[in-house]
Amino acid sequence: MAFMENSLLIKKPRIKQKRLSILTGSDLSIKRLALIEHDSGLNGPVVWLTACIHGDEVGGIAIVHEVLSFLRKNPLLRGKVFAFPILNAMAFEVGTRDIPITNEDLNRSFPGSMRGTVGERTAHKIFSTIVDTHPTLVLDLHNDWLRSIPYIILDSGKIESKESYKIAAKIGRKTNLPLVKEPFSQKSNELVNKTLVGNLLLNDIPALTLELGTSQIVDEKHVSLGVYIILEILKSLQMIDVNLKMPEEIKNNFSNKIYIYNDKPYFSQTGLIRYLAKPGQLILKGKPFASLYNVFGKLTETLFVENDSLILGHNDSSVGIPGNPVAAFAQVISS
Repeated sequence: MAFMENSLLIKKPRIKQKRLSILTGSDLSIKRLALIEHDSGLNGPVVWLTACIHGDEVGGIAIVHEVLSFLRKNPLLRGKVFAFPILNAMAFEVGTRDIPITNEDLNRSFPGSMRGTVGERTAHKIFSTIVDTHPTLVLDLHNDWLRSIPYIILDSGKIESKESYKIAAKIGRKTNLPLVKEPFSQKSNELVNKTLVGNLLLNDIPALTLELGTSQIVDEKHVSLGVYIILEILKSLQMIDVNLKMPEEIKNNFSNKIYIYNDKPYFSQTGLIRYLAKPGQLILKGKPFASLYNVFGKLTETLFVENDSLILGHNDSSVGIPGNPVAAFAQVISS
């Protein structure tokens, strides 16, 4: 009898799939957001996974799929995991970054409006749905340039004084990925007020932006890395109990440091870029990282790093154009 009484207290995990309506098209088709909920049936942390807020950043979708597949075989011990696998379905279907109908950047449309533009209506549905669940943590999955290493973005500005920011930064440090901050400026401060993660932090909800490598295609190496990071976070929240092997890619990658993002210097002429340093490489101040050649194969210009920096990625194009970023850098500011 005692066993039966105890067994009644144990609830079976539940997996729900929902579709949230956003707007109706001219053909009366309904544009919807797919939502997945994995509920342990027991009280505990609430974690959200969001992916593909930019339509060409598809790697996060596979990460969400793999994490939820893992949880089906290894159910949560407590709490809930929610996921929006594709936040920007219209852009995803045509392979563009922004919403094709309106050319809006969905990640510059938050917190959104019920009566606003397509982007604002979508943002409002996303944001209100997440906030209503009172999350413990939100992980927004992104991809960067085609040749880039995984890292975490930490928003900068007045938001840094909030407790939600401090909690998110602490969790970010435990991932063993580089933590990269935008240089503080009025522009970056205004940007925080328009992004999903920025608005969550402003509303006292810990959130992180994970830039997990290659965009446009699914890179299985980065998918495995993203799955490992998320499962380790769930483990730290005592939502699962598993032993995972750390991927080689993050064992020695200059983690546990705070960096400042930079994409300068630029070339002053047009030509063919030849890179002299790889993403993931730490390069010292004054060392060359890229050269430019004209149509006749003559070297016309060489760029040198302005500070000791970790190279985050190369531009998707090897066509050098004046004023265009050639590479992305992370300058060390603390340990």
